[in-house]
Amino acid sequence: MIPALDLKRRRRARTIVPVLLMTVAALAAGWAHAADEETAQAPAEKAVDKKEDGRLYLAPLLAPKAPVVDGRLNEEGWSNAVGIERLHLAGSPKLNPSRATEVYVTIDDSNLFVAFRCGEPYPERRKRAARPKDVDAIAGDDAVIVQLEPTDDTKAAYYEITVSSNGALALAQRGSKTKTWNAGGIQAAVRDALGGWVAEVRVPFKAMGRGMPGAGEVWRANFVRHIASVEPAEYASWAVLPAPDIHQPENFGELRFE
Repeated sequence: MIPALDLKRRRRARTIVPVLLMTVAALAAGWAHAADEETAQAPAEKAVDKKEDGRLYLAPLLAPKAPVVDGRLNEEGWSNAVGIERLHLAGSPKLNPSRATEVYVTIDDSNLFVAFRCGEPYPERRKRAARPKDVDAIAGDDAVIVQLEPTDDTKAAYYEITVSSNGALALAQRGSKTKTWNAGGIQAAVRDALGGWVAEVRVPFKAMGRGMPGAGEVWRANFVRHIASVEPAEYASWAVLPAPDIHQPENFGELRFE
């Protein structure tokens, strides 16, 4: 798990802090927390569990240094990360997905960093056909998905980063039409770990044509895992999605920068 936070250091942290407004709940039953030797044991800061304007939220802090994107989460760069410990089953959000997933989020001056710890008790069932230079098969793979809309407009096009459990990367911009997103600087790494696998993603703000968000900005976002190792396949979503389709920006959570 992510190292515990030093609360005094938090109070000295810079005042521009993103607030992610969405679900935080107890970890789904059955997730084995036995971390391997490369994963820190201390838990992340206890997630805030209260509503504001009908939404739940998290408040990740500025990373003390940029994480190295290598699929290992035991480094200093993740020490200020805040964790989402439960995702919802898309289409049946009151139910738990069949596999547990943890998500961690942090930022630095130039990037948003997202990490996923994906529980998988049967690694031989994991689907990973896509290759880094041939991502046509990525839709059928076990994968994680980061969806970002750097405005508060639910009708605006949004950016989507998909990383398969083999490390293949697919980028798209979704709106009235879906098109390839030719962004530079996005980086991802995937690593097998005890009890599952880990994915780590770096998204430069400039890849979305933005600088670091200023105080008062609100972005919309969602973090999703495609679980292809079960039949039928499932989407585990941070946002509460009433339909199994994950392309519901009107239901995304919010990143609020303060």
